[in-house]
Amino acid sequence: MNDLNHSLNTILIDPDSTDRPTLTTTTDPLWTVGEVAYYLKLQPETVRGMARRGELPGIKIGKVWRFRKSAIKKIFQEQP
Repeated sequence: MNDLNHSLNTILIDPDSTDRPTLTTTTDPLWTVGEVAYYLKLQPETVRGMARRGELPGIKIGKVWRFRKSAIKKIFQEQP
């Protein structure tokens, strides 16, 4: 069990990671499905489907999806 906890800490809270924010240092707001839908001009169910298929980076907390604002904006800024 101790090895599992160590592995999870390495994955989730990696202090040496420079390419992504860690859980302990991020202040990036989380958007709801409704906020992402409004920003992308999509229906909320479309956003949920895209998140389930991995087309949008999100995390499911209980029964609701949350999305990092910066991740959503970055995806669509990189599109040509």
